[in-house]
Amino acid sequence: MNHLEYDTENIYNEHRKTFEMLRDHIDLSQVAFVGGIADYLNLRGHHKMPVNDFDMVISNPLVIEPLKELIRFAHTDTLYLNETSSVFQSNYIVDDCCVHLDFFMVSSIYEQAVCTSQFLGTPVQHYDFATMREFHNNQISIFTTDVKGEAYDWKRLYKHSRKGGLYNLIALKNKKSILNTV
Repeated sequence: MNHLEYDTENIYNEHRKTFEMLRDHIDLSQVAFVGGIADYLNLRGHHKMPVNDFDMVISNPLVIEPLKELIRFAHTDTLYLNETSSVFQSNYIVDDCCVHLDFFMVSSIYEQAVCTSQFLGTPVQHYDFATMREFHNNQISIFTTDVKGEAYDWKRLYKHSRKGGLYNLIALKNKKSILNTV
């Protein structure tokens, strides 16, 4: 099964339509997918994983200007990859479903950490395996009760622990495979 067939079978309809909207209205070469899309692309050959939302990094807010006719954005600041970042958040309503969109404004898209893959038949940039592995493994210590106190969210800690574990397992399997061929 090729990637387009796999994606069509495994991406929910509302997420396919959301991606089509993004593809039709913004320059995807100015965007790098992170979070769930990057995890999906990095892990789809190893693990079946749903896409729940769209997290993207941009280095210029003009990239999302064409979307402002379709959706309304809220603007906040957050810490993303050790950099204070503006984030433009929105919900796209499609087929009575709400798909969440986050656009993280960063000073650069970290070209050394970006690779290109096919997603629903379209080439997209996303953070690579090593970057996302490091991200999830580093997030685990940030979301403990000792650090978060009353703001502790076990679901977020579990998500990063699970994804970090998947990346670690695949990296270990790849390392063993290389050692066995030597």
